[in-house]
Amino acid sequence: MRKFIIAAAVVLAPVSPVMAHGNHDEEEQDRPVQQVAKDNVIKLITKGTLPASWSKAKFVETKSRTVQGARQDVVIFRNEAEPEARKLLYVALKPDGTFVSANHKLK
Repeated sequence: MRKFIIAAAVVLAPVSPVMAHGNHDEEEQDRPVQQVAKDNVIKLITKGTLPASWSKAKFVETKSRTVQGARQDVVIFRNEAEPEARKLLYVALKPDGTFVSANHKLK
């Protein structure tokens, strides 16, 4: 039995790195920025930061901007269920998809 376990370990040892999962940051980059922003809106709803009506918000557009020398993508959503001053939500993301902020005014 001991020889079997050692033999199995020797045979499977080179295979284990192949079965390892890749870098999660690469997965985030493969997804459209609009989808990454929408996922962050859902997280904010789950935390209670945004009302549930934002889950039905419509995509408006994506813009790029530079803040302190760093590029950001800003995804804009519109929610008709909100008062006029809060109808738009600006979700800022780093180029790798990392969430930066979400505001009703573009800062």
